Amino acid sequence: MPERLIGKQMRRWEIDNRLRQRFEQDETECGMTTPVVTVSRQWGSGGTNIAKLVAKELDFKFYDREIIDHVAELAGAKPTQIEDHEGNKGVVSDLVLQLLEGKRPTAAGYLRALVRTIRQIGKQGDALILGRAANFVLPLGFSVRIIASEDLRVARISELHNVDERTARRMIIKLDRQRYRFVRAHFGADWDDPMFYDVVINTEHFSIEHAAALIIRGFEDRREGLEDVCEVVPSSSGTRRP
Repeated sequence: MPERLIGKQMRRWEIDNRLRQRFEQDETECGMTTPVVTVSRQWGSGGTNIAKLVAKELDFKFYDREIIDHVAELAGAKPTQIEDHEGNKGVVSDLVLQLLEGKRPTAAGYLRALVRTIRQIGKQGDALILGRAANFVLPLGFSVRIIASEDLRVARISELHNVDERTARRMIIKLDRQRYRFVRAHFGADWDDPMFYDVVINTEHFSIEHAAALIIRGFEDRREGLEDVCEVVPSSSGTRRP
């Protein structure tokens, strides 16, 4: 008899625990009242121009270089120092950070400042954040990945930076490797894994305008779907979602 009671209580506890977790998930998802789009892109894929067009069409604030100023302020460095290094290598390494003037911030300090900045932008909403692993910091945002074949990227970078294709290919491979290592080291994830994105677009098959239109449609459809779910799913208090 006691064993049956214990078993019954355990099953009830498991059910209650699952319901609690589900309610908490619903509260988190339905509480996303500040829409944010994050765009991750391979260098040379055209992702920057697409992101700017999406932000313009959605009337969202576009965040790219603006993040550098805030991160530098929080990390105790000069914006030009962060900007120059990001432009060359994509991430801030321990070596460069140790050479910065002022407070000599560490790589961990840079990461904390970056995460804090992105989360503040996320709370404000109506924003599009380009790069900087923002989709891993704001997993509830609408995340987009822009890609293209290596040959196409090489041709674009070669023309854009006036370098031969061999040099352009080395630049692309180097930057891809650094971005991959940054995400792997700090977020334990593969930045090329499509499961981390709501939409993945290959610009080898789409124009900038078409790609932007697809992203906007996906963002609006997801927001409408989320609103529909939140209207019918009861909260843990028994009330309905606003």
